[in-house]
Amino acid sequence: MFALKTILDSLYETFNATTEDRKARIQSGLREAYYELCRKTSWEPLRDKIVYQYSEADDGMWLPSDVIGVDYVTDGENVWNESGMTASLDKNSTEKKWFFAETARSPLVFGKGIEINSGSSTFSGAASITAAHVGMFIRIGSENAFYELASATTLTTAYRGPTIKSGEYSVRPPGTKRIKLLTEGAATDRTEATIFVWRYPEQLYSEDQVCMLPRADILELATAEKMYSQSKEIELLNSVQKNLYGSKGRYDGKLDMAVADNPDFVPPILPRNRTGVRAGYGAR
Repeated sequence: MFALKTILDSLYETFNATTEDRKARIQSGLREAYYELCRKTSWEPLRDKIVYQYSEADDGMWLPSDVIGVDYVTDGENVWNESGMTASLDKNSTEKKWFFAETARSPLVFGKGIEINSGSSTFSGAASITAAHVGMFIRIGSENAFYELASATTLTTAYRGPTIKSGEYSVRPPGTKRIKLLTEGAATDRTEATIFVWRYPEQLYSEDQVCMLPRADILELATAEKMYSQSKEIELLNSVQKNLYGSKGRYDGKLDMAVADNPDFVPPILPRNRTGVRAGYGAR
């Protein structure tokens, strides 16, 4: 993990950012690049676990909106294998499965009028939010960060973005995933299994925050890529891309190196084969 100030100072020097407007453009590009990099793989510092709570009304469970992906699903004895939406049609299946039954295309609740100060966890003006939405996640204004609702007027963590006056908001925003577990034979499974996931970290707004990625240079390069793309400086853009992504067949880029250094997710139990037998290692 690396202090954001060091990364920003390097970017400001590279792009001769002497005005607040120029710095703001770099910061905006950095935030976009940060979340794009978070999606690249299951980074160890972003891993978490969630207990599956089946809901009859939802026919599955809506994951927190900040969940990027799933590494593993198990109850410590059984393993649910990843599948697709058609898994529920396979009545002859001999394995337990999990799949994303739905990805939200529109928010559960949205509106305009929210007001919140930077650094505050209390907001007003969001009349559509009620106590029924506690525990769900909200996006505020045009910011791409997610915040969990502690009540109809408070967040569980401080809002880090710019102060918002009469802004738009959305609860359970688009992209939120609904997961469903199936037993053998594709029947609905209500087991309270553990879902191992990786999630977006808090978005980067302040120099005192830290980048949760394993290397600072990949965030710096990914931000520079966006800046050069905007300015149409093709030669510099190509150079940054080669440094970040490598040259095919010649050398690895900094992103490949970061992924290679990232510890693999280690399942709590051995995986099972298609017949449900635990897989072993090596020849017998």
